[in-house]
Amino acid sequence: MVKAAAWAWVACALLAGAIEAQSATTGSVAGTIRSPNGPAVSRALVTVTSIDEGPSREETTDVFGAFLLRFLPVGVYELRVEAIGFRPLVARTLAVNEGDLRHVTLTLRPEEPPVVGVDTVMLADGAAAVYRGAHARFGPEELDGLPLRSDDLASVLALSSDFDESLGTRGLPGSLSVVVADGVPFYRAPHPVLSTEFLPNPLFSRALIRSVRAHGQPRDVRHLAAPAGFIEVSTPSSAGERGLEIEGAYSGNPLWSSSELDIDTPSLLSFQGSARGSRPVGSGQSRLTFAGEALRHQTPLVPRVGEGVAAGLAGLDADLLAALTEPTVESYGRYGGLARLDVGYGRTGSLFVRGMGSYTKRELDGLGPAYTTREAAPAETSKDLSLAAGLVGQYSNTLTLELRTAVSGSFRDFESGSSAPGPAYLTGLAAPLGDLPSVAGASSRADLIAMPIGHLARGNGQLSVGGAARLSSFTMANSAAPDGDLIFSDASALLAGRGVGRSTDAPETSFSTRELGVFAEYVAGLAPGLDVSLGLRYDFESFSDDEVAGNATWLAASGLPNDTVPDSFDNLGAHASLTWRPATESGPVVHLELSTRAGDVDPRAIYELASRDVGATSLRFDGTGIAWPGGEAATSTPPLPALTLFGPDVRPPRAANVDLGLVQPVGQASSLFVRTSYRRTDFILRRRNLNRPAEAEAVDEFGRRVYSPLQQDGYLVGPAGQGARRFPAFAEVWALDPDGWSEYRGVTGGVEHEGNRLALFVSYTWSETRDNWIGAAGGPPDASLPPDLPRSPGEEEWGEGTSDFDVPHRVAGGATLRAGRATLSTVYRFRSGQPFTPRYRYGVDANGDGSARNDVAFVPDDPAASALVDDWPCLEDRIGAFAVRNSCRGPGEHTLSVRLRLSLGQVAGRFAELLIDGLDLIESSAGVLDEALLLVDPEAVLSVSPDGSTVTVPVTVNPDFGQTLYPTTRGRMVRLGLRIR
Repeated sequence: MVKAAAWAWVACALLAGAIEAQSATTGSVAGTIRSPNGPAVSRALVTVTSIDEGPSREETTDVFGAFLLRFLPVGVYELRVEAIGFRPLVARTLAVNEGDLRHVTLTLRPEEPPVVGVDTVMLADGAAAVYRGAHARFGPEELDGLPLRSDDLASVLALSSDFDESLGTRGLPGSLSVVVADGVPFYRAPHPVLSTEFLPNPLFSRALIRSVRAHGQPRDVRHLAAPAGFIEVSTPSSAGERGLEIEGAYSGNPLWSSSELDIDTPSLLSFQGSARGSRPVGSGQSRLTFAGEALRHQTPLVPRVGEGVAAGLAGLDADLLAALTEPTVESYGRYGGLARLDVGYGRTGSLFVRGMGSYTKRELDGLGPAYTTREAAPAETSKDLSLAAGLVGQYSNTLTLELRTAVSGSFRDFESGSSAPGPAYLTGLAAPLGDLPSVAGASSRADLIAMPIGHLARGNGQLSVGGAARLSSFTMANSAAPDGDLIFSDASALLAGRGVGRSTDAPETSFSTRELGVFAEYVAGLAPGLDVSLGLRYDFESFSDDEVAGNATWLAASGLPNDTVPDSFDNLGAHASLTWRPATESGPVVHLELSTRAGDVDPRAIYELASRDVGATSLRFDGTGIAWPGGEAATSTPPLPALTLFGPDVRPPRAANVDLGLVQPVGQASSLFVRTSYRRTDFILRRRNLNRPAEAEAVDEFGRRVYSPLQQDGYLVGPAGQGARRFPAFAEVWALDPDGWSEYRGVTGGVEHEGNRLALFVSYTWSETRDNWIGAAGGPPDASLPPDLPRSPGEEEWGEGTSDFDVPHRVAGGATLRAGRATLSTVYRFRSGQPFTPRYRYGVDANGDGSARNDVAFVPDDPAASALVDDWPCLEDRIGAFAVRNSCRGPGEHTLSVRLRLSLGQVAGRFAELLIDGLDLIESSAGVLDEALLLVDPEAVLSVSPDGSTVTVPVTVNPDFGQTLYPTTRGRMVRLGLRIR
């Protein structure tokens, strides 16, 4: 019965019940007291006593036998229940974490006075479940069992079938997710340009977090700007922290097996050490918790170019050629620390003060990996600091006041090492010799946040009214390499100094934003087992338009001002949920959740608006005398101004969400769950090229509009000189329009089991994401230009279709087997491969619009293209037409990791464990794919019809279409560790 009662709570928590969010810095306990034959026991006295020597609280059950104790300080408790005519009951132990609503159902045995004994029951640890139907939940035990290489927040959330490694979820990138740490939002510094950068968050490494809970949509209205994922992190506190814990791990050379990775690697190592613990301070109600971590990890990367490319580059400097053809050693160091003071005062008050910081540095002994336009390189250095405090005090039986504040800072340096050469690319061989130009840059962000909240209890309901204020400052820079972004036809053209290039210069820019929000939320139990919540909020966001200077030359040429921008935005949000729990522990639980929420204006857009007003320039050059690396382009063409404007009606993105879920307990230790989700996001900023000519000069042999006279040099095709422009005095002129949208629908199902010896979870998600956000996963800005393609009558607009973030299938699973002194844990993940569009190679601007990144391939009706259909069915229906956006997909990705924990008993009076980890045991097939369906034929010549109306680019079908050009797997690893508590 006790275990069934505990799993009744599990079933409720699976769907994030309506009154779960009592407070993000404290927890609550709710429950039902019954008699053996089922009727509720009213007027029973429920006493919750802290095992950590904290305060005790009392509550009396209502006519339904229900009770609710709000705002309990985080800790471990026991419950005592007393009622006239029943035998007293003590239930142990109950762990309460930040934001928790622990729900228990207890049964009293009748006994007439005098009472001579007390019943004692043990509660299952339902708060530490691995996966929940409405959200992922990782408690201390699960985090302890995760054998992940980087052990940070992104790695943990990748185990959820909603989230990916960039913290993105449900078809949106991680830049739209919000991390809430100890009840206060924390915002990392974004990359100056890219929206989908891969940034492991060093501030929340494994040693500095206690539990993680993640939702695909915001679960209440209390936090600012959470249109997408909502991630709650709690840091170690007094709850469950005993004494001192020290852990260290070491690994030698990785274990290679693939012929693609058959390289001679230098001696590599990985070590990681952490310590954390807590101790009483002053009175028994105060406790100081501390944690620290040091990690140093080295991993080999395959050579930047293979032997075939290297043979043609024999004329390069010997040291540079060696760097291109030898494996690289990537070193990653991370150091972090945390201190937290928890203070309990009186019977109902609690206070915490927490400070944490981290520093990471990434170094490369060589040139580093090749990155695609889908992601940026991780930052070379990262610094993060967060100070937070929370105060909760109950001033009467019905009134509780709460205040949370935070100061945080985040800095990312994306500059490549000083020895790294500038960007260069060989189109004929698809060989990247340097980094992407958009990778380089720096970004910093500082935030000041305050959140006062008042809670008024009335019977079975609670009204919360509060506000939130945020003041943020940003500094960003996105600097191209001195040589610019260079493209060469092949190795011989590079050695001859003949190619094309572009260099963009924009100054470092600082700006600030402000946001104020107010909200009201009412949660209540309308009837036994039926909970509802309703919430509304209003937000006001602003930034200073004084930071954008007017460009008089642009105004005279176009009649459009570039400094007329909105300086404030008004947003309304709402949230509602309904949870129905049956009267019996074995019945299903149903949860419905609706919300609409606006985010912030993307700071990347504000940066670009302010930095590209009158100070930015762009230069395109071609011909001979272009030296790589470290040389000046031989051109007398002066750079031209580059601009970015906000299009009309700019506003923050807004998302509408619907979730419907069901959980069915199975027996006393298992449950099945299923959830269906829908999200519609509007007002996403998209790019529009204002400087592209209004009319095309010609069409190519496939009917594609061509906007500039084209020229060919081997594998390269592009506009001659500066190319055609609507406004000749300007280079790139972008408008950022809020006409982007994204639509997600998905179904998640799974099973969870928690037994004495075996615990396991498995979840599967099918989803579909469609949008018109072309190039959203791309790197450089011009990757997002929508091509102007002819389409058949009735055919939808080319840009509307499968999203860059569409992942149809995701599986996450884990199991833990306990046998004597040994505990074996395993984690498996699978996700579908990334979608991509068949196109030309970088370096081919087939329509002469100035971008060599956005030209879609025509699928010719010839034997060479037909031969690819068996391996690439995405081409079959498009023979004789342009390829469909994101119709092809790369290989799926599997990962498998294992951890074996062996108890060594007592060592020097402390408990010791030996840890053996096997990481990435299934070798990943991920890598940079050859997405080019058509290659320019260097032996043929570009031709133009006599009247100039048709241009023919000589092309051939690429027989290696879709093949891996550059594997990005890091190889398998075995790691040994020792833990002493």
